[in-house]
Amino acid sequence: MTQPCTCPHSASPQLHCPWVDAPPLPRTLPPDAPHLLPAHLWTSLAPCLRTHVRHTLCRILEEVLNDRPRP
Repeated sequence: MTQPCTCPHSASPQLHCPWVDAPPLPRTLPPDAPHLLPAHLWTSLAPCLRTHVRHTLCRILEEVLNDRPRP
């Protein structure tokens, strides 16, 4: 049997809040991600993706280096 929603955020007290009857989630942490050194990560990328990343980084550096402070 569902209970009427008594939460303060409800627009109508007759609406049902689905999270009221939901069972609690387990308190387990996800496993740690594997540690990769930057060089290993870079060599694991496809050559096309490396070219795209390199181009994007160069464009960002150009924008940063050519940016002049405003008076």
